[in-house]
Amino acid sequence: MAGEGAPIRGATASLEETSVTLKLPSVLLKAGEDRRVRSGHPWAFSNEILMDAETKALPAGSLVVMRAPGGQAIGVATFNPHSLIAARMLTSNPEANIDALFLGRRIANAVALRDKLVGVPYYRLIHAEADGLTAHKLVERLIESVTPA
Repeated sequence: MAGEGAPIRGATASLEETSVTLKLPSVLLKAGEDRRVRSGHPWAFSNEILMDAETKALPAGSLVVMRAPGGQAIGVATFNPHSLIAARMLTSNPEANIDALFLGRRIANAVALRDKLVGVPYYRLIHAEADGLTAHKLVERLIESVTPA
């Protein structure tokens, strides 16, 4: 399809696959570094993450389960081991299925809020963290798919 890029690693590809539960890799926050994420901050910085060999080997853009130092799952994020902002939280629900339905709901909520506040369809559709869509590659793929050539 025109404008179709590589899928987010770990995400399901279509609505038909929404019932598939995938085993996502885990990323462990260092001791004392989970407070901000637990309180709702949308990012985890690379110096807050235990960067062992397995974590460093994860491909940029992978979906991961973020874990507190004790191993408790605290949410799902997109992950890039080569970036200062290494993890971008998508949800605090560690069992969430990040698929087309999940993303569609976030986008629909963003559109509904702008329609309510602005009233005319001349606005920025998604404001990353403010709309719960912190994955820049995800937003880039969406923009590529709706931008005329």
